[in-house]
Amino acid sequence: MFKYLLADSRPFQREKTLHWPQSQSRVAASVPVKPKSRPLPTIANALADFELLEEWSEVGSEELQDLLLGTENCGCCSLYAVDCVEHWLYFVFTKPEDVESVYRAPFLYGGQQMNADKLIRCPVETAQDIVSQRVVKSINLPRLSFIFGVPRSGTTLLCKIVHAAGAYFQNDLRIVSLSEPDVLSELVRVRSPGGSNDDLIVDYLELMLPWICRGLDGASLIPLLQGDAQKDPPTVFVIKPRSEVSHIIDLIQRAYSRLVAGKWIQHDTAERTIPCIVSLRQCSGVVKSMAKLMSRDIQQAMALTLEEGTVEDLKRQIPVLARQYSQQDEMDETVVSGIEIVTGMWCSCVESCEKYVANHSSVTVQYDEWSRDPRNHIDTMLRHLKCTITETDEALIEACLKAMDEDSQAGTNMSGQGRTLQNWTAEHDEDVERALAKMR
Repeated sequence: MFKYLLADSRPFQREKTLHWPQSQSRVAASVPVKPKSRPLPTIANALADFELLEEWSEVGSEELQDLLLGTENCGCCSLYAVDCVEHWLYFVFTKPEDVESVYRAPFLYGGQQMNADKLIRCPVETAQDIVSQRVVKSINLPRLSFIFGVPRSGTTLLCKIVHAAGAYFQNDLRIVSLSEPDVLSELVRVRSPGGSNDDLIVDYLELMLPWICRGLDGASLIPLLQGDAQKDPPTVFVIKPRSEVSHIIDLIQRAYSRLVAGKWIQHDTAERTIPCIVSLRQCSGVVKSMAKLMSRDIQQAMALTLEEGTVEDLKRQIPVLARQYSQQDEMDETVVSGIEIVTGMWCSCVESCEKYVANHSSVTVQYDEWSRDPRNHIDTMLRHLKCTITETDEALIEACLKAMDEDSQAGTNMSGQGRTLQNWTAEHDEDVERALAKMR
């Protein structure tokens, strides 16, 4: 579809050591925190999103395992952010009474930040040691599925549908819907344009995905592996990352294959392809939906002055835009219009998703079609995500349709309900077409 494609991933030959330091001298630490205001939904940053209320204090190995793996009524630790330079994982600790608010939030990172009691800094090698020491007892391995898509294509609404399916099946099938665990977005930013650090990112994904997979009522992947198959219901974790995470979907596939081979998760076929849905939408619809969120003209509201430090983020998050402006010597002085930013986001996501879909089995759905006639799409989507255990069930479909009546992004600045498209003219439509023509 487009002239340029992202670099193909290369076959991975597993080495004896992982691609991060194996130092034994670093220790975990924790600190009480309170959240800072986030006027824009930027990528989660553990040290920027919280005010530290005290100094960091050391956490012993036994206490760390209790915190990270969780014990009954002790609260919950969830993976929040990653530092791929210094090789730290940052977990948010939430008090027992606030855990439900974390996992009921429209976006997981928002629920984590607003309900954080402590921040825990864990060396990557320590987190790896904890998971590598597990003894798999359960024969009822959990499953892992993904929802990918372009911006403003209803993926958060799909999470509500998945959650409604979980409520419908209750103990017969436990479904954990995880909307935007933001730690995955950080890996997009650190990926080298040429793919030179892909092996490192795959290592991180293989480690992080089990830590991401946790939810309410003890539904956590690592403890489930050591659980009692007679007591634990079948469990499916469904992860819906931000749209830009589609740029590393090829690396997620490689990590997923490793997890299947290591008997972390269950998979039915030999090719180990991720069960996933890819939700697409026409570029003009995405741009207009984004413009509806803005109080002013989209060109001014989303215009980005490329100041120091912004250029590298742009290259990772919007590869098409990075290529478009790669010949400019003074890129940090360029002002990119809001329409070009959103169009670039759309083009980059479509590139990555279409390339993946061409080589793997997945269901591609068009937002305008499934949102207009969800009754005829819900069963297919749930089946592909491994989120149903019955033949077509009208009662299940009705439960999902009822969930769609609610605002999937209520309480966030990404909610479009009650907003109308303002200050949009025919000239803006022409701007979208011009931006598309430049990037094709």
